[in-house]
Amino acid sequence: MTERHQWINRDGEVLIVKFVGRDGSSYSGPGRNGKQIDLKWPLEVGASVEAPDWVPDGECGGGLHGWPWGFGLGDGKDPDWTSKWLVFGAVPGDVVAIEGKCKARKGIIRHVGTWDSALAFVLEGQMAWIYAHAEGTATGFHGASSATGLQVLPKKAPDFSRGMNWDRPQRN
Repeated sequence: MTERHQWINRDGEVLIVKFVGRDGSSYSGPGRNGKQIDLKWPLEVGASVEAPDWVPDGECGGGLHGWPWGFGLGDGKDPDWTSKWLVFGAVPGDVVAIEGKCKARKGIIRHVGTWDSALAFVLEGQMAWIYAHAEGTATGFHGASSATGLQVLPKKAPDFSRGMNWDRPQRN
């Protein structure tokens, strides 16, 4: 099973959702390296950002924090729905899982907007991860069934290149 913080899009990036202040400010305080950090994120798509105190371990601090593909939203930090919301892409080798969220060494801003636009931006990859990991069920039926007996068809992975391509749920 591919962990969420290692799931990649067609460009080989893990997409990570986060929110920052309206001016891009994120963290101000001591870093894991003991030095003062005043992290302000760029608010332009395509801009690069790098953690000033990267530590590749599973502990908070020492990286650029967020929720891989929007999974676990709110773990570790209550969302501020009125803030600027970002999606940044990072290569899997630069991403480490930490208690429901993740941190990265560096990344590239892929989206700047509101909470709902950020989640819409990662929805395709989020659904693809769920589909890829939905083998087995609570009912004993095959595929991505639920306890209601609903089954999502087809058996092969959907083609997201032209938008959603799901068949309608059918009852068994």
